[in-house]
Formats: sequence, structure tokens, C-alpha cells
Amino acid sequence: MHSLPSLANPGVCRRLTRGVGLVILLGGIQSLTALEEVYVKNCASCHGPDGHARTPAARKLAVKDLTLSKLTEPEILQTLQKGRVDKRGQPTMPAFGDKLSDSDLRTLVKVVTGFRK
Repeated sequence: MHSLPSLANPGVCRRLTRGVGLVILLGGIQSLTALEEVYVKNCASCHGPDGHARTPAARKLAVKDLTLSKLTEPEILQTLQKGRVDKRGQPTMPAFGDKLSDSDLRTLVKVVTGFRK
């Protein structure tokens, strides 16, 4: 099992919180820890710690830059729950509906919308 980036590292903390602003401020350190666990564990390997999708996996799979997302919150939630497939029906993003709690999914929706410019 790999370890998560340390919140003691200011660079990691800044990248993780840049897009979620008020969500973190209102939730305190518990929300930051939840964000780290949910986003880093499930999304950052493809979408990157800052949502810009500048990772090897992102380049290989043409992963979307979350800072440019125009999806509505319900569309983001549906994408997280059901995943994404290409025009040929091949999965391009895994479904998380059966893997994550509703609370975690809603946290991720806030993360995605928070990454927007």
C-alpha cells in the first residue's frame, strides 16, 4: 500500500486545496483529510493533484483537465457514479458509484467544481 502525500508538505496542501477553497475552510482539518483520502486515492493519479491532468496516465488516456470542466454538478455526480465510456463503448473512466459513499462522491463533485478557473 502506498502512502498518501503528507499534508505537512505545503506544496501538496496548496495543490489539494487550491480548487476547493471554502469547502476546506468550513470543514476544517477533517475535511482536508477526507479530501486527501478521497481525491488523491481515486482521482489524482489521472487528473493530477491540481486537476490539470498532467500525469503519465492522463497523457496516455486523454484524461480531461478538471479546471476546464463545464459539467453541471448533477452531470459530474453521474459521471463519478457511472464512469465514462468513449464512442466505441470502451471505458475511459471507472465508475465509483459502488466503490465510494454518497458523501465521498459529493465531496468529489465539490473538488471538481472547485478546480475551475
